Amino acid sequence: DVYKRQYQRRVRGKIYQLELKLIRANGVIAGDITFSGGSSDPYCFVKVGNIRAKSKVIQKTLNPTWDQTFTFIVPSIDEKIYIEVFDEDMVGKDDALGNLEIPLKSQLNKGYSEQTLPIKKPDGNGTHGTITLGINFTATPNQSVIH
Repeated sequence: DVYKRQYQRRVRGKIYQLELKLIRANGVIAGDITFSGGSSDPYCFVKVGNIRAKSKVIQKTLNPTWDQTFTFIVPSIDEKIYIEVFDEDMVGKDDALGNLEIPLKSQLNKGYSEQTLPIKKPDGNGTHGTITLGINFTATPNQSVIH
């Protein structure tokens, strides 16, 4: 039947694994304006396919260092890494500070590499600041057997 053929095709294919190290950002947008200038309490949501992870919040900075690693099992080489940067607010909704998207296909089997990329402004007009990531995206044959 159709379901079994789709399952066999998936099992006989490859398994993709992404190790993503969220290292730091520089020059993020100030989400909190005070008398002494601006600041943010930045954190990120990292999304790959239907899986979403959240970084820790770094208080009162425009240059956060997260130094956090996330591991994803990725269903398809056609997925993208989507990162959203937010400012945590104690009252009300958290402020979107920007985002970026990285096609995984371009990262396959390159080994571990650190990349500094521009953060797109929330409105999509231009960029503001950068984010530094460590990326290792690999494919391995799936050893599962169907009887």
